[in-house]
Amino acid sequence: MATAFDNISNYLSTEPTLAPSLTKSLPSTYKCSSTTCDEKSISRCTKCSEYYCYTHVYGHIHSIEHFEILK
Repeated sequence: MATAFDNISNYLSTEPTLAPSLTKSLPSTYKCSSTTCDEKSISRCTKCSEYYCYTHVYGHIHSIEHFEILK
């Protein structure tokens, strides 16, 4: 008899992931605005519309409250 854990394991092994790949979901124009970074951005500043990756978002001049997460 299958346990609940077995049912979950079987489901997870057969279902495709629901989370989109960051590389596939963002156009190449959304590069991090930091001059030394080639990473894709994950957020956009709503004050100045600059895009930043996770590493560089905290160094931006505007407060973190002004950033939106990109999907």
